[in-house]
Amino acid sequence: MNEVKKVMKNVIEILERQYQSFINQERDWNFFLGLTDYVGFINKTPEFNQALNKIKESKLKEIEIIDRFEKGAVNELQKIKQKILKIIKKNIPHRNKEISEALNKLEDYEKGKIDPDHYKSSRLEEGLRNLIKALCKNGYRNLLSGILPQDVKDDELIKGYAYYNLSKKLSLRWGKSRELSEKEETELWGALGKLQLVFRVICVGKNYLDILKKHKQDSDEYIGHLKEMETIKNDGERPLFSSLPSTKNDSLLLDFRKKEFKKDNYKLYATRIHNYLIQELNTKFDEEVSKTEQLLDKLEKDIKEKAKEQEQFEVKVKDRYIWVNDYLLSKPHAVGSNLEFFEYICSKSANTKIERNSLPDFGGLSLKQEVKNKSFIKILNELGFKGEILKAFFPKRGKNIVVYRGNKITKKDLEKAGVKIPLFLKELELAHIKNSPE
Repeated sequence: MNEVKKVMKNVIEILERQYQSFINQERDWNFFLGLTDYVGFINKTPEFNQALNKIKESKLKEIEIIDRFEKGAVNELQKIKQKILKIIKKNIPHRNKEISEALNKLEDYEKGKIDPDHYKSSRLEEGLRNLIKALCKNGYRNLLSGILPQDVKDDELIKGYAYYNLSKKLSLRWGKSRELSEKEETELWGALGKLQLVFRVICVGKNYLDILKKHKQDSDEYIGHLKEMETIKNDGERPLFSSLPSTKNDSLLLDFRKKEFKKDNYKLYATRIHNYLIQELNTKFDEEVSKTEQLLDKLEKDIKEKAKEQEQFEVKVKDRYIWVNDYLLSKPHAVGSNLEFFEYICSKSANTKIERNSLPDFGGLSLKQEVKNKSFIKILNELGFKGEILKAFFPKRGKNIVVYRGNKITKKDLEKAGVKIPLFLKELELAHIKNSPE
């Protein structure tokens, strides 16, 4: 427990030092450099994995809902697309240039050649609207009566500002996406995402640009972040010469405080995440202490149980073998009266006096006749009850009489009876070695 406490305390102290090293920095660039070190520390420290995963999982649950609506929206829009294509094939064998271009554009939307960063459902919907506009413009509105609402005006369709809903699932996905965007400002996963963005921009930076270029991806937004950081590094003055490629939005970076990286905002994000991590670490520490205490309690209980077991000795007959606790005392022959005689003794109350003349009949056969003139002591010796073991369980024994102390005896009973306990235990061990199957 002390070791767990020491580790947790050490992690919390380092986290606090990292946080204090940047949170009150006056120069923006120093603040963001310190923030990067802070994020790097929580990313690589295993003690934070569970806490960070909890934040990420809360966002993933939201995204799972969006993905479910997205899948449904794509299915709905694909069905509409097939209906329209079937209508065109049947009714418009000779397409003009405008309809042909709209069909090609629909294919480009679907394949992601246009607006690749958008959801597939949004691209499909945009492509279908463009095709519907082309069809209506060329006088084919009547062919779409089963697809378009009746109250939508032709001129609105032709001009492209008509409001109509092609997919209910798409509307649900839009609503959930807007909700997710709004939650980004209030949920912890939004704050963590902002911190990770700074970490990627400063630490990964130009290496990431190389990857984007290699895969021929649009990196304007990322280049924009890098340029903004470069502007922050120069106290708001943009450098005359930059190794970074130009972007479409360079003019927007003249005043970096109007863009993404505002120090005051990031102070809030960092403070929220920091307080959360401290709380989670303390909770985790309390849980670990509780688990350790429970383990110690169990160990203590087991020790007491074991000690209690050692304070008591119990005779059991299992599969014709006679055991004393975990010691195999003897293995009576399958044919013979010795075990039957012992089982009869065990069936009686503790300290019952048993005489030869009182032995019963079993299945019409007299146990007295089975035992005949065989000495009770000799039978007990053959069953493993010798020396201190015999003395422990049979305080009185003779040729024709025996008193059995009972199936369970305590260490205190043995001491009162004058049994030498070390010798008693040694005899049990030797009997076990002799009779054990190993």
